[in-house]
Amino acid sequence: MPYPIPQVSPSDIIGQDAANQAQIWEAGARKYEDTEDIFTPMEGGKDALIETETSLSAKVGHIINFRTKSGFHGEGKLDENDFDADDDFEEFLMKSDQLRVGYIRNGTTSWFLTSDELGYGQEIKSELNEELGKWLGREKTYQMCMSLIHQVGQNSHLPVDALTLDAITRGTAMMRPMGGSPAYLKKDQHGNDIYGLCYITPTEGMTVLEQDDEYIDRLKTAGIRGGNNPLFTGESVMIKGNMIKHWDVKDHDGEGAIGSPLNPKAFLGVAIAAGTGALEITGGGYLSAANKLKKHYFKFFPRMNYKFAGSSQVSATAFSHMLTAGKFFVTVVNPGNAAVDPNKWCIYECELNNGNRLTVSKRLGPSIAGIQHTMVGGVTWNGTTTHSQVHASGSLVYWSNNLGVPMGRTIGLGKGAARRGYGAFRARRFHQPIQGGQKEELFIGSVFGQRPRVDRISRNPAVVVLTHPIKYEGWNHPVPA
Repeated sequence: MPYPIPQVSPSDIIGQDAANQAQIWEAGARKYEDTEDIFTPMEGGKDALIETETSLSAKVGHIINFRTKSGFHGEGKLDENDFDADDDFEEFLMKSDQLRVGYIRNGTTSWFLTSDELGYGQEIKSELNEELGKWLGREKTYQMCMSLIHQVGQNSHLPVDALTLDAITRGTAMMRPMGGSPAYLKKDQHGNDIYGLCYITPTEGMTVLEQDDEYIDRLKTAGIRGGNNPLFTGESVMIKGNMIKHWDVKDHDGEGAIGSPLNPKAFLGVAIAAGTGALEITGGGYLSAANKLKKHYFKFFPRMNYKFAGSSQVSATAFSHMLTAGKFFVTVVNPGNAAVDPNKWCIYECELNNGNRLTVSKRLGPSIAGIQHTMVGGVTWNGTTTHSQVHASGSLVYWSNNLGVPMGRTIGLGKGAARRGYGAFRARRFHQPIQGGQKEELFIGSVFGQRPRVDRISRNPAVVVLTHPIKYEGWNHPVPA
């Protein structure tokens, strides 16, 4: 008769060996940090997409140095010609690519007992360490995406009419001459190393790509036969040396930004009524969330003064925001079950974005008065069949072009596209007992930094950012003509 296997929980382990409390807490946090961070599997050495280094001596504000050098490309000498002058010799050209690490952290409060043993045990049992670890992983992902978009040069940006196989081919052709080389991606079923470039796109971009005739044809005619073909499995696709990674961004039910840097969107907080006066667009999906002014529901939208760990930031007027005369467009779409004007939409021109709300400079309407215009961007008012001045809380708000078409991005990466540095600690627990220990403030923190790699002449040789229309299924928004 077999003996039952006892089930051991983390809190049981803590009770057995209190010395392991911190390690167990941080192990749980790290596990979920790595699960949420889409770039963790891309980390590694010089052959990886993300070159990573850990320096346990690095504290907040410290520098981790990566060396970058140029090869020898001079004329050399032929036959009996000697190296006589100093400039006959190759100069060894190199410089340091510096990565400044900062402090990334978040915190919550709980009413749990905060003695060391009970504090750790209650936190693990309630999965607080897991939720803080998930936040840390998501934040690392968001910061990496924003860095790859906004901290690369203009020669790494490529606007395209649609996300197609041809667009990806163009991105690769743009990246490779600058030095974008294939990176180690994974092993095949026989254990052989696979090298290539990697393109990351959200569901809203993948939806468009999967309708591209050439893409479908390549998978049908050149892909593996049978049920393991990516057409059926939905797995990452390898075409022409490019891995296409589908990032499944979830619309969570918490209070914070939804979407991602690759598909900036929000759900409307305060309802919008018809009018001609000053207007601010809020997020959060409902009124009480919209009133939480420290929430950055629009942090992925243009004109956001986005800040990175390590004290760097994006200018609100950087070229990478794709502004038109310093302004940008958003479109608001009513859901199909809206009480007023279901499935109708309206375009807005915005001039400011503080992360929490967007300041509107022009809104579309049936007459010209105040900030209301009969034409905004390239859209002319048609209240009969298409447009609405009224939007309820929960309506979709997204970054659009001047025709109301939703816009997004796909990021292409080669070997050493970016660098990550981990400092003195990672996913460390900190806590502060208050009210005599009845309550605690609980924190998670990492010393951490990341940014795109630069070569000796300050190019970003292994990054390309494709900007293109995307599609939000289930919403009646404009599509490219």
